[in-house]
Amino acid sequence: MRPHNAEPSLNDSPDDALVARPDDALGVHHTRPPAPRRWPTWLCLLALGGVVGWQQWQLHDLQTLGGDQRDQLGARVSQLERSVAQLEQQGDERLSELRDALGEQLSALDSQLNDTVVPALTTLQEDKASLSSEAVARLETLEGKVAKDANGAQERLTAMDEALDRLDGRVTTLAQTDDNHATLITALQGSMAALESLSRDGRAALGARLDAQSATLEHLEPLVDKTSSTLDTLAARMQSLQSDIESEVENNIESVSAEQLASLETRLTALQTDLATQQTQTRDLQQSQQQLGETLKALPEPAAAADGDELASKLKGRFAPLDELAALESAQRSLASQLGELRRQQTALSAGLEAISQGASEDTRDQLRSLDASRRQLSGRVASLLGQVSELEQRVSRLERR
Repeated sequence: MRPHNAEPSLNDSPDDALVARPDDALGVHHTRPPAPRRWPTWLCLLALGGVVGWQQWQLHDLQTLGGDQRDQLGARVSQLERSVAQLEQQGDERLSELRDALGEQLSALDSQLNDTVVPALTTLQEDKASLSSEAVARLETLEGKVAKDANGAQERLTAMDEALDRLDGRVTTLAQTDDNHATLITALQGSMAALESLSRDGRAALGARLDAQSATLEHLEPLVDKTSSTLDTLAARMQSLQSDIESEVENNIESVSAEQLASLETRLTALQTDLATQQTQTRDLQQSQQQLGETLKALPEPAAAADGDELASKLKGRFAPLDELAALESAQRSLASQLGELRRQQTALSAGLEAISQGASEDTRDQLRSLDASRRQLSGRVASLLGQVSELEQRVSRLERR
């Protein structure tokens, strides 16, 4: 069976259907369902008509209300038009007043512009032109100055490069100098060690010889005193014979004194020359010491400074024999003066003995013999002094070789 709300079709009637439906029986059915009821449709149509009528009534009310509002709106629009017209009139009047005031202000501004602004603009343009010309001049000056500064900077850079090259060379030279100084210090240390050993040996030998010399001088002092007293006695006796043998004694004294004094002067001159040479060498050594001290002070290393102090102390020890040489020189001068005095006394004694031996008595001859023995003893002492002088010369020569 079909549902009651199905759409109608050409096969709704079983009699008209050309093809049997599945639910139709092959035989004739005498009982059928009742036909569908149609009253809900009429009810819907009545409700729809009521709604349409109500809407028409509402539309009529709205049209009536719209007409009233249209009238009110027209009155309002006319009132607004009158207000706009009044406002336009007032605006025109205000605009005319504003135009008049603006014209007056524009005329005042125009006059002020012509009186103040235009001259100010003219002055400003003139100032601008002068400033532009001045700026151009300054710019040119600055460009020239910058160019000069650039050239100067380039020259300074070139000079700095050259100075750096020189400094590099100087650093290399200083490094080589430091190496040379280190080598020199090593060599000087070895030399100082050798000099110390030599100076110790020399000081020991010189001390021994000076001790012997001082002992000899101490032994000679009483003999010299005794000879002086004897010579004083002989001088008293010789005064009585002086008038007879004056010429001969003077000749003998001149001949003997000339020879001996010439020999002594030659030796003394040689000693003075040796001493002058030794003093020159001493000054050279002192200058070398000062130069070496300055060189050691110029070295920046602490080790080099310590070596310099040690070397300076060693040099002081090395130059200590020079002080001994000065003392030896003074002793030599004293011996030379004593030797000259003894030579003069010996010459006078020899001359007096020769003169007395010719015309003296036996007693006088005995005294003269004793005096001759004393003279020979004194001559031996003088020869010993000459040997000591020769020994001093040898010491001076050895010191020179050192």
